[in-house]
Amino acid sequence: MAARPLLAPPSSAAAASPTLAWASPTLAWGSQGLARTFEETPRGASSFTFDAAGRAVVVDELGHRVVVLDESGKPARAVALPHPHADEVLVSRGGQLVVLDRRDTGTVSVERADGGWSTIQLSGAGVDEPRAVSRLVEHEGGLYVQRDGNGPLLKVGDTSGRAAAEPAELQGIPTRDGRFLVSAGVTDAERGRVWVNLARAADATHVWTRELRLPVEVGAVGLVDTDDHGRVYVVSLGETREGVYSNWLTCLAQADGKAISTQSFPVQPRWESFRDFEVRPSGGLVVAMREPDGLRFVTVSCDGQ
Repeated sequence: MAARPLLAPPSSAAAASPTLAWASPTLAWGSQGLARTFEETPRGASSFTFDAAGRAVVVDELGHRVVVLDESGKPARAVALPHPHADEVLVSRGGQLVVLDRRDTGTVSVERADGGWSTIQLSGAGVDEPRAVSRLVEHEGGLYVQRDGNGPLLKVGDTSGRAAAEPAELQGIPTRDGRFLVSAGVTDAERGRVWVNLARAADATHVWTRELRLPVEVGAVGLVDTDDHGRVYVVSLGETREGVYSNWLTCLAQADGKAISTQSFPVQPRWESFRDFEVRPSGGLVVAMREPDGLRFVTVSCDGQ
């Protein structure tokens, strides 16, 4: 499995999107609540995701709202957050916004049809330490949070805004079609070894396990996800012997775990954000690049896209 340095050129599909095109500025300082603090640490968009139409949905931290961007990168919709702070947002299969606030209120809030929000307390759903939550996902109408990095996901409620009546867990991130669960973790940090596992969601039957061998030390797995075309994305957080940090994206075929590509992309400067990269459903890892002029979305593509 050959490794390619730095950012991969965009695929034709990625380049066709004005919102997320290669090297296109999307948000400037002073817009969407982007700002620099006194210590020069940028603040603002804490995380982002995509809706069914492929539009970027951004948590505007300073503006206390969620913003849906149109194809030109301009706001198409803005919804006030239920609380002053939010770490993560997802768009349910039914089109509802769901936001996670792990820092201040320890809640998951679900957008209602009347414009209000239904709130689920994480502590009441069995999450003892909300700040340890690292992911929010939907599976078959249920809302799950991941605790402690890459551990199991705990069901906390559903997209109607009801808290979970009984405890339930998922042993991985659901694939886009919901049929499988994918998980990953570090086997040997110093030697750059990472395991990736795929199991059936219905009965947890093992499908395949693969080992990734990266040319750097790996501190953690930053993201594992899939796209609509049956590709698995694994982002590993690496460091060379010289102390240079880098992110490594490995793409595998969901069907059999065959490696597609491995490539590195830059680590972001110090930034008060919850998530800097997300898999677009149509394909490609979208990275929010924090630059002097603002926030730029860049697509890192798998070979063969």
